[in-house]
Amino acid sequence: MGKKEEYRRRQLITRKRNQNILFGIIILAALIISAIIIIPSIQNIGKIIEVTPIPRPQAEGMSMGDPNAPVRINVYSDFQCPACKSFAENFEPIIIDQYINSGKVYFTYHPYRVIGPDSDRAAAAAYCASEQNKFWEYHDILYANLTGEEIGNFSDRRLKAYAELIKMDQDQFNKCYSSGKYRAQVQDSQKEGDQLGVRFTPSVFVNDILVEDGNFNAAIEKALAQ
Repeated sequence: MGKKEEYRRRQLITRKRNQNILFGIIILAALIISAIIIIPSIQNIGKIIEVTPIPRPQAEGMSMGDPNAPVRINVYSDFQCPACKSFAENFEPIIIDQYINSGKVYFTYHPYRVIGPDSDRAAAAAYCASEQNKFWEYHDILYANLTGEEIGNFSDRRLKAYAELIKMDQDQFNKCYSSGKYRAQVQDSQKEGDQLGVRFTPSVFVNDILVEDGNFNAAIEKALAQ
């Protein structure tokens, strides 16, 4: 083999090696870009706690119980508020068992933001759940998955995942939520609470009287006696 042929052979080998290196770099770059795009979207969903919802008698929209009951309870609450989570998980079942099941209390939930934007997103999603008479199931799964304030518990993807888990009509829910259909309703609920003098959550009104000492049973019994 002459010097020219040897030189050409080496050039060809070098060119192929460089092409292989370039191809490898392109593949690696594509994988990195995919990881940047796909992995965060998976992580944004995270672990979801499923719950068995508490049965609510005569549930309709964001209310439950007999509309003609002698006592009306209105609760202004934030889905990101730890105290609201405690009220929902510890006091609501007692009120249901002792007063709503027996027709003594009519109970209504009102979204009221004290934390941040995720609170409004959760409230808007809850209104969409209410359209399918799934508000209370959605209420339960929201509070079950509250682990902190403004840390992504109520991202758009998670709010839609909650709806799927409680077997809503997913297309209807997604269209409702993505359209911002209840944005004004969330703001109206906020204004209503402001007009009533809501300063903290949960603010529990028993026959229009704010219970400030946390003794909800005593307030209900007093209202029943009157």
